[in-house]
Amino acid sequence: MEDKTITANTSFGLAMIFNFTKKIGFNLDTDVFLSSKTAVFANPSSNNMSMFGANILMGPVFYLHNSSSLRIPLTIGGHLYYFSDDLWMPNFVGYDPSNPPATIQSTNGFWLNRRDLQVGPGISLGLQFHFTPSIYIFSRTSFVVDIYGWHEIKYIADDGTGTGTYIAQTKSETSFITSWGVKPVLGLGIKF
Repeated sequence: MEDKTITANTSFGLAMIFNFTKKIGFNLDTDVFLSSKTAVFANPSSNNMSMFGANILMGPVFYLHNSSSLRIPLTIGGHLYYFSDDLWMPNFVGYDPSNPPATIQSTNGFWLNRRDLQVGPGISLGLQFHFTPSIYIFSRTSFVVDIYGWHEIKYIADDGTGTGTYIAQTKSETSFITSWGVKPVLGLGIKF
């Protein structure tokens, strides 16, 4: 009974170092991912999901070693993580904010959106091997510990009455958290 399933996933990273002197600079290191899945089945089982996320580490960079062929950059700064996804589901059973504790059931489907934001300190240690003054390969590993988080969930649904009336409800919360991550990176660098 499955008609079609489509998936698409993309991720990429970008890092920029702005050097002020031979020993000190500013580093911006980020990666972004996009993902989407659509599954189409006989009614009422279709669903769609799309996701977006980003990791950003930025702060001052200190060169522990800086020669014409080898550089060892150390970044100490702040980390930001953002995640968002949108999910469409064919059936809805949810809380009715206008008539508690009643629930609403609808076969017209609903959208669910979730967002997360986390921040905390991070460090990055790397190696740069220069073939020429402008072309080099680099290896870098980042360590982050997020200590503050924000989460929001929102749904939008038809109320099932056939009148075109929609219900939207949003819940959000903030909290102190402990979330850590390790990100190894290998890439090609170009000096401008």
